[in-house]
This record gives sequence, C-alpha cells and structure tokens, in this order.
Amino acid sequence: MQPQPGDFVRVRDRRWLVEGTSSLSGGLDTLSLAGIDDDALGDTAEIVWNAELDAAVLRQDDWPSLLSGTPEDPETFSAFLRTITWNTASAADRDLLQAPFRAGIRLDAYQLLPLRKALLLPRVNLLIADDVGLGKTIEAGLVLREMLLRRRVDFALVASPAGMVRQWQDELEAKFGLAFIIVDRDFVADLRRERGFGANPWATGSRFIISHDLLSDETYMAGLSVGPKTS
Repeated sequence: MQPQPGDFVRVRDRRWLVEGTSSLSGGLDTLSLAGIDDDALGDTAEIVWNAELDAAVLRQDDWPSLLSGTPEDPETFSAFLRTITWNTASAADRDLLQAPFRAGIRLDAYQLLPLRKALLLPRVNLLIADDVGLGKTIEAGLVLREMLLRRRVDFALVASPAGMVRQWQDELEAKFGLAFIIVDRDFVADLRRERGFGANPWATGSRFIISHDLLSDETYMAGLSVGPKTS
C-alpha cells in the first residue's frame, strides 16, 4: 500500500511523517519524509517506497487489535486490575496503601498502624517506640517508602547509633529498594578533597544516613550544617 501525505511510516528503523509525493521518470514514485523520533526531529528524506526493505505504514490506532486474542482468566484479570489500582494511587487517597506491595518483607498487621497513622496526618510526625525485635525499621521504612511513592518527600536523612548505620543501609536497600549514602568521616574527607572544603554534601544525593556520633562532632558538623541541596 502506497502511503499518502499525512501518514506515519517506519523506514530504516525510524518513524517518519509523509509530507508529500512526487513521480520520477520510469514510473517510480518518491515520498518526502520528515523525522518524528526524538533524536531525528527536523531530519528529512526522499525515498522510493517500493525500494525500501523494511518500510511499513504505522497504524493510526489499535482498535482492530482489541479483543483479538483469548480473554484472560478471571484470576489474571483481577491481578491486572489490582496492579492498575496500586499504580494510580494519589496523595489524596489515604485509604490505599502502596508501600506494603513494593517491599520485600513479611508483614504483621500491627506494623501497618504507623503507616496508616502517617497517611492521616497533614504533616508526618511519628514516634515509633515498639519493643526490641518488633520491626521498627520495617515500620519506618514503610512510612518512608509510602511518602516517596506519593511524592510527599524528596529528601530523607536517617540518624542512627553508629553501630546500626550499616544495618539501616542494608535493610532499607534489601527490603524497600532504597539506596542510602552513609555520611561518615571518610565520605566527608573524600567530598572535600574532590570538590573543596566548602562543598555541600547534601547536594550529592537525596537519601543519607548519619550516625549520632558524627552529629555531635563539631569538627564535621560545621561543614554539614548547610541546608539540603543548597550551595
């Protein structure tokens, strides 16, 4: 089928808009094309349509393909609908939790209470004081993951005892897929050596872990007291 002006075509692994047609001697028809791919906007080409090996007209719509296959079974279709629902949660919907389904953890019901409480607060301010071994890291990680998914926070800083810094880093990455940078003396020294003594460490990322010991060390805090992501 010969494309007409206004059609979209794929030629030479790129997408084009047909702008016009013309005829050559010998009965050959040529097409004037304009590139529409992001890396080829403004490019033009003159081709002989029948001489192209991979030329194809792109469909304007996909309606003919709808319902052309075998319908999915109810369980698969139900899972698809749940996935769509989870992925379309908004900051205004406080009853739909996303974080538990984006985490590699086994949840107990009580661990959802801080998350539920956080979603009801206009500004999240929680004290989680469960006993040892009851999953405070999981509860905090769920709240943080949910806030990130809902775009309610864009910067996170975890302050912990020095002996638990690595544990926090490992658990947040393994259970929630969140990578955190540890701000310690080596990190500060490397940053100052590479970017100068006045470099802002908080401008190097958006998620950090720092120990209580470093927070109380005036030698390092003098250079860390600038605001996040400022110069």
